[in-house]
Amino acid sequence: MAAYCVVRGNENNQPFVKFKTSTGDNPIVTESKDGHGFAAVDQNGSFLKTIVDPSCVFGSDPSLMTAHPFMDQDGLQFEGQTQQTENKLPCAFVHKEVEIEGEGSYSFAEIYGMWDDEAKFQEALKDFGVQKAEEYRKQTALLLKELEKPAEVHTGYPVFDRYVKQSYLDNGLRGGMYWDYSGDNDRGDLRNTMRDCLLGNMQDGGFPGNYAKAPRFKALIYYSTSEEVAHVQFAEQTVEFMKKLNYGDGFILDVTTDLSGYDYDKLKDYSVVIMPNASPKSPEARKAFEKYMEN
Repeated sequence: MAAYCVVRGNENNQPFVKFKTSTGDNPIVTESKDGHGFAAVDQNGSFLKTIVDPSCVFGSDPSLMTAHPFMDQDGLQFEGQTQQTENKLPCAFVHKEVEIEGEGSYSFAEIYGMWDDEAKFQEALKDFGVQKAEEYRKQTALLLKELEKPAEVHTGYPVFDRYVKQSYLDNGLRGGMYWDYSGDNDRGDLRNTMRDCLLGNMQDGGFPGNYAKAPRFKALIYYSTSEEVAHVQFAEQTVEFMKKLNYGDGFILDVTTDLSGYDYDKLKDYSVVIMPNASPKSPEARKAFEKYMEN
């Protein structure tokens, strides 16, 4: 895909990344207009220096993830590097050297997003700044509060309550992962507890949930053991993950590797059917599942 990439506007510190042409398997090749833009604006309304060439930060071998070109040069040298803006997958960094005296401060805001074309990205930048970014942050906080309502839980573990809401955003709505640790103590209890939750180090039964109120719903997981090893392992991990979500008064969870016994009358009892690595194979199973989805 790198051969299709092009970055426009980086000379103005307003890079817009797009593909040159459509990449789909189509008989007619058309110009791609949509893409991703990013920029950073400081408190004075100035656009900060943008770095889109990974080699300017990490050197010729980005896989090493060592930022020697950044660490081994002064600011002017770093910003003065020639950047490749075509036929290369870009990065998104900004650079600014600032001296802050006493109790002074320096603020800047960054914007990342996807636009239908470069002109709309440029239009969005006209009124963007530190104040506008704060408005966006507040709007996002209100939106998240509304989106999280279906996953509202109240257990004896506040961190788990927050985890359920975040999991709902990440897995149910495909949101971005974000944790606010501003209220953590010096021992890092919040961070450590969240780490234990995510890594599964808490003892079984540690999170009694009330997020599935009566009447409890039923969920069915169907997966195949005859797929590639990695796909089977992923499915097995999915089963274990769902079982952990089912602590306390959770939902009713059934697991099967064979749909032959699940006709429509049996499937309709389930509120959700999860298929992590397979789909119905036999004509009878497909027909039953199609009817289930239609009704």
